[in-house]
Amino acid sequence: MDTLSHTYSDDGRLLFAELSGSGTVTFHYNQARIDSASYRYPTYGINFKGIYRYDEEGRLAEVRYPNWYTSLRKKESRLEIDSFYYATDGQPTGMSTWAEVSDHITEGYLPVVEREFRYDQGGNIDTIIAKEYYSTPNFGWVANTRVTARAGFTDHRNLLYESPERDFYIPSLSPYLHEREESMVTDPWGNSKGGHVAEFIFTPAYIIPEGYYTWSRPYICF
Repeated sequence: MDTLSHTYSDDGRLLFAELSGSGTVTFHYNQARIDSASYRYPTYGINFKGIYRYDEEGRLAEVRYPNWYTSLRKKESRLEIDSFYYATDGQPTGMSTWAEVSDHITEGYLPVVEREFRYDQGGNIDTIIAKEYYSTPNFGWVANTRVTARAGFTDHRNLLYESPERDFYIPSLSPYLHEREESMVTDPWGNSKGGHVAEFIFTPAYIIPEGYYTWSRPYICF
């Protein structure tokens, strides 16, 4: 079983994220902002970087990975860019991941996942609508739609953030946890592809549901 661990400075800065048996991410700062992240996979002798960019309001605008590895064993990588979108009041409205795609069917700089966030009256993201793209021989680059409904929001803070001091340094959509989520997936033509229900139980040793992803891309935790 993988073990996820984070190391912080005394003032709440995330310094390292490590997934046992996999890799380590070291976060670098320019004053109060994460400036870049260095990725190291000792087993495969691979090192690469993620570069953070902020907008004029100080909000996270983009994280660029010039060589995000899609296959560590084969040492295959591609350009990936995560972009973030905001309403006029500064509330996050979505994020997208674009990449340089090159397979037997499709080539180009294309969207891989596009997410739209919707909020309840309490300010929680209660619905995420995601377009998840893939190649098809007959129709090219198409997307399934995944609609995830989230409920049971609590005042538990996930272990990545845990305190307002950490929120100050780590770009976060929501540091609070939810108890249940239900997702349904449809293909590009509206046909159901099924779904899943997940329920989360909180203990002092609780690991965030998105933990596997957030060890390497902490801002994806929501």
